Amino acid sequence: MKKKTVAALGERLVRQCFADPASIKLAKGFQSVHQDGARNREEEYATLKQLGLRRLTLSDFKVTRRENLLIVTYAAAVQETIDGQESTKAPAYRLSVFIESGKDWLLLAHANLIAMQGGAAGKAP
Repeated sequence: MKKKTVAALGERLVRQCFADPASIKLAKGFQSVHQDGARNREEEYATLKQLGLRRLTLSDFKVTRRENLLIVTYAAAVQETIDGQESTKAPAYRLSVFIESGKDWLLLAHANLIAMQGGAAGKAP
């Protein structure tokens, strides 16, 4: 796959995740890390169902493909509500790793370290 095509695919997958978070397909073995701690697949699905996104701007995409993995880093400026806490509006970098499964790309790992207003929700030390 050409470099330009890989970059477009990575950006498209991330934009789809933000457009409809409740419809994201998570791979078996999925893990994420957020400002309030780590989540497994079931915990992430629960979070996605109640996620409230507003005022989204995505930029500075960097995409790498290695065999059946797509690694995407990007800046996200978004106001969102996670576990009842409001995030800041300032841009912060994120990492999303997708794995190819047949004709689908599934989210395998995600890192989101956006600072929350009033401190983190406190799941992790």
